[in-house]
Amino acid sequence: EPGRHQGAAQDARRAVDLLLKVAEPGTFSSTLGRAYLALGRALGSQGEGEQARQALGSAFENLKAALGADHPDTRAAMELLDSAAQPH
Repeated sequence: EPGRHQGAAQDARRAVDLLLKVAEPGTFSSTLGRAYLALGRALGSQGEGEQARQALGSAFENLKAALGADHPDTRAAMELLDSAAQPH
């Protein structure tokens, strides 16, 4: 399923790019956070560890600021980020 994961990463990257174009600089968004979360998941499934960690870090930052640390999406981003940071 490499093509499917690559398509998912491309779609998520497009979503992130579009959302960044309309975002106010310095603001946080749950929508942007979820797009970064999808990107991080897709990149992680492709074995793109460093890029996945960057996307997951941005997801966590946006989701924590917009939804709070206890929100399920924020926790999911943090868990994936922790997992991506562990040596395999």
